[in-house]
Amino acid sequence: MNSRLFTTQRADAYCRATLHNLSLVMQPEIFNSTPVSVSFLNCFYGLLRYMTELRGLVRISNADIEGKTSLVMGLTRIHGIDHMFAAAVCTALQLDRSQKIGLMSEDDIHKVEAFLKNPSGVPLWLLNRRHDVYEGTTRHVTGTDLKFVTDNDIKMMKKIKAYKGMRHAAGQPVRGQSTKAHFRHGTAVGVAKKAKAGKKS
Repeated sequence: MNSRLFTTQRADAYCRATLHNLSLVMQPEIFNSTPVSVSFLNCFYGLLRYMTELRGLVRISNADIEGKTSLVMGLTRIHGIDHMFAAAVCTALQLDRSQKIGLMSEDDIHKVEAFLKNPSGVPLWLLNRRHDVYEGTTRHVTGTDLKFVTDNDIKMMKKIKAYKGMRHAAGQPVRGQSTKAHFRHGTAVGVAKKAKAGKKS
């Protein structure tokens, strides 16, 4: 079943035709019983909708997310969003965090993108850019903007000769890690073998 050739109307018609054919084959007393027929209809139509309407890739905030991923896990694929912030987005927008991203409507996707640009109603400690040095505001940065801001922060620390900036410039760990046995990459230091002298003729 090719999802590109299927539409919602054709899926609904196909579902009803299949159920009609099944009703002719199955025993009438079994098919006409409400619990069996309704549950089977919901299951079959849900599967058919999943196969026909599910999009393979959904683009949110310049990030490609697989359509079969749930909303709360798919948002974590965006650079700058962790699981806790993704759950806060679902709660603030009143969206089902377990729904597949490929089945979301365009309006819901636009709501998520607008909320990521201006997260209102989220605790300030969840934001990753509090008291910004350049703008003096508290905001949340994602995607390529986060990489750009991080690079600018490192350049500023190098320029003012801060300790962290000097460690960045030297290519050494910044957060106080031990360097006796680790971070020994770079110039190889070892015992150099002496070149063998050529035989005298």
